[in-house]
Amino acid sequence: MKKNLLFIMAVSAMFAGCSNGEDFDGKEGGNVTPVTPVEKSDVEVVFGTATTAKVVQSQTRAALGDSWNNEQIAIWGVDRAAGAAWNTAAAHLFGQTSPVTATVAAGGNVTFNDGPYYYPMSSNISYSFYSCYPSPANNQVSSNPTSIACSYVITGKEDVMWGKAEGKDTLYLGNTYSGFNAMYFRKVENAPVPNLQFKHCLTRLNFKALTGTGFGETTPVAIKNIKVLNVPTGVRLAVAGDGAGVLTATGLTGDMSLYNGDTAMGNELIIPETSTDKKDATSLGTVLVMPSETGTYNLSVTLVGVDGEGKAITQDITGPVTITSKDGFKAGTQYNVILTAYGLQIVKVEATMGTWGVGDDITQEIN
Repeated sequence: MKKNLLFIMAVSAMFAGCSNGEDFDGKEGGNVTPVTPVEKSDVEVVFGTATTAKVVQSQTRAALGDSWNNEQIAIWGVDRAAGAAWNTAAAHLFGQTSPVTATVAAGGNVTFNDGPYYYPMSSNISYSFYSCYPSPANNQVSSNPTSIACSYVITGKEDVMWGKAEGKDTLYLGNTYSGFNAMYFRKVENAPVPNLQFKHCLTRLNFKALTGTGFGETTPVAIKNIKVLNVPTGVRLAVAGDGAGVLTATGLTGDMSLYNGDTAMGNELIIPETSTDKKDATSLGTVLVMPSETGTYNLSVTLVGVDGEGKAITQDITGPVTITSKDGFKAGTQYNVILTAYGLQIVKVEATMGTWGVGDDITQEIN
């Protein structure tokens, strides 16, 4: 049977953050792709141009950057009926319990890596779509009749994101059609486009530093290394079903370094700007960590005294620093952590919540 290649499904991959003051190019469910219903035809699952977020506030809102850039995402299309067994291939649009993969290009264009795929004409099963980033290997995916999950080892460098586009029933010309399936798109003109919306599952800590003033003669210092101590590294993401969208720790822990892009903070000497204005703070790096319900992260900070040419003149001094938040460190939220060094002692830490989330400033004295 000749298949009609109807470009009627544009699953939009968008960064769905929790910050205020941001909007998107289109409202959820409001985008439509004009199509002429065609009887007795399979319908191709085709991704259109993904909607990208308008960044209103001044700082980056996604660990991936401000937009997608050929990232690989995993996608499941699952039977949305009650009682569907998601550990069987029959309950999956793509005929397998493992996900298919897609590439999200710059500008938000989403393309199946091994497509095309079709909604079968002979089936009235309605599907919902679930997705995650990074795309997991098959041995990282597990399923049972009511849930799908994948496991990751987080290093502090990569984001973990979860997305969904759940099918809904649509009333059209007096009839109710269930999305998403072939009949839904054949019968309903200008069917609402499903939006695959993502949320961030980790907490982002952006570290900066200042050299303090006002304490008399001090030894110029450089920051040599920072690590976040004893944080979860093994995690499980519930992709569909029970607890969908929730990231949990699996028990594995470790220490995490800061990153500048793909490069971990090593032993390079970074001399912070001398100022009382946090806008002048020197950037150190970023780390993505499991959210902390206790509102605490423990750090190790290594300082070294330097001469006027920036060369080390003292032994390394490594000491503990604790950053706290009375409301906890939340998923999908970034915190700007400013360390102020007076000589060879960190005496002040200030953390402000960035544009992933909105909340009170956090300050803490370290003695």
